[in-house]
Amino acid sequence: PYRPGTESERWIRWTAGSFGMEITYYNHYELLPDESVIVHELDLSQQSDLRASRGVYHLVPSARGTLLDYDVETDFGVAIPGAIQRWLTSSAVRDFLADISARASSAPKE
Repeated sequence: PYRPGTESERWIRWTAGSFGMEITYYNHYELLPDESVIVHELDLSQQSDLRASRGVYHLVPSARGTLLDYDVETDFGVAIPGAIQRWLTSSAVRDFLADISARASSAPKE
C-alpha cells in the first residue's frame, strides 16, 4: 500500500519483472459489494510505467466457494514482443491465480 486504505478502497503499488525488465504501477481498488465486484484502475496521480490499466473482479458464490472472473485491459505504452505476450497470457496468469488462491486460503475466516 502507498496510501492508507478504507473499508472499501485500497491503493497498491506493484512492481513486476520478467525477462530482465521491471515495471512499477499504482492501482486504486474499490469494492462494490452491491454489484459483487472489485474494480481497479491505474492511479493517474502517481507516476507509473503503464499508460492505462482497468480491471474488474467479478465474485460469484458457488457450491464450491466463490468463483472469480477477472477482466483486465492494460496499455503498456509500447508494443509487447510476442514471447512476452505469450508469457503474460499463460504462465503469468497461472502464477497470478495461484497467488490469489493462496492468499484466499490463508485469509482469516469471518
